[in-house]
Amino acid sequence: MSRQNSGRGRGLLPLLAYFSVVFLGVALLLAWLFGRFDATMALANALSIISTLLAIIVTAVFGFFYAFGGTGKTRIWWIIAWVVAVVLIIVFYSLGL
Repeated sequence: MSRQNSGRGRGLLPLLAYFSVVFLGVALLLAWLFGRFDATMALANALSIISTLLAIIVTAVFGFFYAFGGTGKTRIWWIIAWVVAVVLIIVFYSLGL
């Protein structure tokens, strides 16, 4: 008996992407349902921050593999652009901009 989709979509990054989407969905649902209560809004904000961080991490790692997987002279420019973008994300996210 053969298994369909064996090995596809498995691993840490797809799992983090999945949790990022789920946390964001739950945060939006909690904010919509219980927006008047401070404790629920704090939980919704925490889930939103976690999902945003997970989304940034997953996107940065996938971008890393794309940039470092290239060949030729243009590869260095993909790597430089990736490094600059990651630094900007870290700086602006930590400053709250």
